Amino acid sequence: MIDRPAFGKVSDRKGALIYGPYVDLEPGFYEVSVIAQRGARRSTLRLDRLTIDIRSEGVSLPLCKRRYFGNFAVPKIIYRQFEVKMLARRTEVRVFVSEENWTATLPVIRKIC
Repeated sequence: MIDRPAFGKVSDRKGALIYGPYVDLEPGFYEVSVIAQRGARRSTLRLDRLTIDIRSEGVSLPLCKRRYFGNFAVPKIIYRQFEVKMLARRTEVRVFVSEENWTATLPVIRKIC
């Protein structure tokens, strides 16, 4: 998808689309980006729903969690900034979707300061 590796979800259940990349992050500010698109679906009356959840090993609360609503019939780039206050081990970005037939790229995490 737009020159980035991607995963697709075709089952009829909502749930996790991607996990990863399981990296250690030093304290600082970061930005994660994911490109997501919903394929054809039965109903066009509802808004699409996508959730990005960033978690670290051994920490019960997410570093960041955000829900996005809208029309994802065309690819959308989602950016989210977050802060890491102490070393975050095996950090993963999880993307959850509201229904079947989604595609999302592997998340890209970059330190911004």
